[in-house]
Amino acid sequence: MKQKLLLFFLTITFLTGKSQVYYMCSSSASVSTSSSGTLYDSGGPSGNYYSYEDCAFLIKTNCPGNITINFTSFSTELNYDYLTVYNGSTTTSPILGSYWGTGALPPMTATSGFMLVTFYSDGSGNFSGFAANWSFSNPTCPPQANFNMNVNSCQGKVNFTDATTFNPTSWLWNFGDGAASTLQNPVHTYTVAGSYNVNLISGNSNGTTNITKLVTVNPINFAIGYNGFPLLNSAISFTTDNSTAQVYTWNFGDGGLAGSANAIHTYTAMGTYTVALTIASGTCVATSTMQVVIKDGVGVSDHHSLSYQASVFPNPFNSNAQLSVQLTSDAHLQIVVVNQLGQLVKVVNDKTLTTGEYTFDIVELPAGIYYITINNGTLVQTLKLVSIEK
Repeated sequence: MKQKLLLFFLTITFLTGKSQVYYMCSSSASVSTSSSGTLYDSGGPSGNYYSYEDCAFLIKTNCPGNITINFTSFSTELNYDYLTVYNGSTTTSPILGSYWGTGALPPMTATSGFMLVTFYSDGSGNFSGFAANWSFSNPTCPPQANFNMNVNSCQGKVNFTDATTFNPTSWLWNFGDGAASTLQNPVHTYTVAGSYNVNLISGNSNGTTNITKLVTVNPINFAIGYNGFPLLNSAISFTTDNSTAQVYTWNFGDGGLAGSANAIHTYTAMGTYTVALTIASGTCVATSTMQVVIKDGVGVSDHHSLSYQASVFPNPFNSNAQLSVQLTSDAHLQIVVVNQLGQLVKVVNDKTLTTGEYTFDIVELPAGIYYITINNGTLVQTLKLVSIEK
């Protein structure tokens, strides 16, 4: 009685790997990324095959193309032990050839993307069997788009690594927040917490495919500022535009601390203080700092250091933000926008203004984090500004 038919599958990826060797009927099922290979009977290159063999070996390509097999030797028991090659994945597929005995076999080519090789032997007359080499040709595969992500959720920074197969030559990334890239392995920073559908379109001369994956980030981007005049023994209101964190810790630079989103602090000594706010949201922690110059307002004739209050709204913004400045006395104000590297992006104002309220439009900023610096010659105030794509 014949043994039960066993299928041994070999997956061939034509673009990578080196030629590998397989032994039909005598080894466990195997997977290879080889573009070519060598197939022996169970006896290998120097031994005879075994009795009562009834097995199959499947070569499978991952895209349309041809599989060609060349037999370098062939010797089986005439009329009893035979080998069959099919143009397909099952024994119902068209037969390319069925052989027994001894002699040279012609090359055979499967055009279906599958080649099934079966072998049967009875209980006597075992011979040296066969040896064959196969290869893959004429691939017409579009790339199979895929990618991996390394996510720093607290910073909103994501490293994208292309994992597309079948020789991609072009990439178009859509990060889900309005930003895009044509780099193979881009790095993108999200400035607003949320979940984003990231789409990659990979292409080559045979076409394009795409894949979408979800990325979730929780970046902490926030600005701090103060209301009122930074005067000695005067209550100053410190504020932040973040209202969703679980923990707020203010350090006013003189030993004073506070634990709320907005806090009031009074300085009892003149000087320049570094004020820091550290906030925690989930597992993410971030700190923002600014400098405050505390002066004694008594007898001061030059009020330039006390000459304005400033705020920006909305923040974050996606098209237009407005900087409001309230001047309590004439002052020369230099107002500039710089990026995170300290590079000048835009000059908003650099002239003397008279007492009154002024509104400046901040427009045409690509997505990112910026700082508005206001300098009246004595006091420098910095406001953090976050721009997001439409």
